[in-house]
Amino acid sequence: MLKRIFTKFSRHRLVCAALAGGLVLSACAQAPTVPPPSMASSPAVVAQPIDALSPQKSLAKVHAGALLLDVRSPEEFAQGHLRDAVNVPHTQVSTVLPRLEPNKNREIVLYCGSGRRASLAQAELQKQGYQQVLNAGSYSNLKAQEE
Repeated sequence: MLKRIFTKFSRHRLVCAALAGGLVLSACAQAPTVPPPSMASSPAVVAQPIDALSPQKSLAKVHAGALLLDVRSPEEFAQGHLRDAVNVPHTQVSTVLPRLEPNKNREIVLYCGSGRRASLAQAELQKQGYQQVLNAGSYSNLKAQEE
């Protein structure tokens, strides 16, 4: 009797494991794949997010009076940043920016290491009602254009 219960229990665990494995494999098959950075054709070229402005347009907006926010960490900012950039890490942008810039119609240009954190900060600021928040993409692309 005990052997029969154990066998039923083992079969049940096996079926559950197989179903869970199938769901994981199914989810993996649907997930888009992105090549690792080591497979990039040129290490100097950093891919910009789809909605990022070109470095030229981004810097033109800053020269015209847009607020330039570097949403990287303070350590990254200390290693190098664009002229006139203000460092507000993306995790703090929703609490710091309303005090720094209460005008929700002013153009704000965001950048980070790749554009991902700038995109997160952009979404958060748009939720707060900021109307002209622009993702400039990566620091390295902007820096190359600035020089």
